Amino acid sequence: LTARRLVEMAGYIIMGYLLYAELDTALTVRHHPLPAPEEMAEADNSKADMGQLALYARQVAEYLESSEAYTNPNLSLKDVAKATGLSSKNLSRAINTVLEKSFFDLVNGLRVEKSKGLLLAKKERGYTLDTIAEECGFNSRFTFNAAFKRATGLTTSEWLKSTKAV
Repeated sequence: LTARRLVEMAGYIIMGYLLYAELDTALTVRHHPLPAPEEMAEADNSKADMGQLALYARQVAEYLESSEAYTNPNLSLKDVAKATGLSSKNLSRAINTVLEKSFFDLVNGLRVEKSKGLLLAKKERGYTLDTIAEECGFNSRFTFNAAFKRATGLTTSEWLKSTKAV
């Protein structure tokens, strides 16, 4: 395998692990006991319980990871709902409740994780920040930089410097 391919594969492995770890943490740390039968009777029947929401969240995460649909700059909640067979309402509730983030924060987080692997291979591949932003699904370098800073607390150049120090 070439070094380029190895870096690309490492990026996918890291992204998959981070998504798994985030979902695993969300599902274990945010345990919500099911309501008692009398409370369930009072609850709105259209609301899914936490176990069902956790299942939806896992289904969405697996879909996004396996399909890399998040690289589509026009990806919408409706697109993911249609692809997974879930309603937009249940999909949104699962992401907000179980993963404790918005749909766009979830998608941008996956994009940022993908960008990290591409940033590490930037020189070898001759990538620019515009190219990386586009390949990861961002509409512009500006939105990429803003999402990267929000997700990591660092600019891309600061992040690259920090990885070389390790």
